Amino acid sequence: MRKAAAILGFILSFVLFSPTVNLAQEVYPNKPIQIVVPFSAGGSLDLSTRLLADKLKDVLGQPVLTINKPGGGQALGAGFVATSKPDGYTIYASSGATFGFQHALNPSVTHKLKDFAPIAAIGSFPSVVVIRSEIPVKTLKELVAHSQKNPGALTFGSTGFGGLNHLEFEMFKVLVQEKLNVKLDIQHIPYQGMAPALTALLGNQVQYCNLPFSSLVKKHDGAAVRIVAVCSPKRSPFMPETATAGEQAFPEMDGNNYFLNYSAPARTPEPILAKLEAAFEKVMREKELQDKIRQMDIQPHFMNAKDLQKWLEGQVARWEEVIRKANIVTK
Repeated sequence: MRKAAAILGFILSFVLFSPTVNLAQEVYPNKPIQIVVPFSAGGSLDLSTRLLADKLKDVLGQPVLTINKPGGGQALGAGFVATSKPDGYTIYASSGATFGFQHALNPSVTHKLKDFAPIAAIGSFPSVVVIRSEIPVKTLKELVAHSQKNPGALTFGSTGFGGLNHLEFEMFKVLVQEKLNVKLDIQHIPYQGMAPALTALLGNQVQYCNLPFSSLVKKHDGAAVRIVAVCSPKRSPFMPETATAGEQAFPEMDGNNYFLNYSAPARTPEPILAKLEAAFEKVMREKELQDKIRQMDIQPHFMNAKDLQKWLEGQVARWEEVIRKANIVTK
């Protein structure tokens, strides 16, 4: 009996005090979670992430913080997350798949899509082509014609070198060359996020932008700026009067939709990823959050981790082809 009791005591002490089986260590989350936004504060991705984080804290039972890390065409924020501890406490926010193909633009960028584990996407919105209102341009073909008549007069502003709207601009240049045998003479000026790019457009520091559509852009449409095309297979319900790029002879640009998506570092344990995915899905069922996202002119749309992975892989392949054709390299 004494021997049996001694053995039982040893087993109980191992279970209670061994760090490998300490139940307290298995609880997730037990401290604040940070979501890294690779842009300056004030853009659609930043604002929608803050709305999401406020809801996630109630479901996960811990503070969810939004951290802005702009720079390097999103490479700074993406690299930070890719090299973070894969424990579920650092999440990357993106409006596309730039973090998956940055290495094709810049050899110094080491992270790739395989360095991230998708969690979910929460909403979609198209890219739009925006021109200063005093520029006599209402269509994409008129944009080409204006550039031909005024070589070097227009400047294009993006949310960062190698970002989606920069690549959309490069795609447009390639298509104009292929379809119309015209070489666009427009200088590219990168900014660190949507808010500074839109500010530059409103301040006439640049005259032309491809921007993710949001209430920030819509607010100025018809005043300081004019939306001349929506890059989506169908016209947007938020601006049904604006023709798609496909309706203007550039259907190749109609797949330039943005999905607000979130990923963790690769090798994050599956139970943690599953808990995060379930939390994202739960908060996205809330009508209040859906309505707030719609107010930003973003269409609420939950996409699970499996479907998000497929979408990201397709986007990486699509934009790596554009990078190759346009021969884009880091300057």
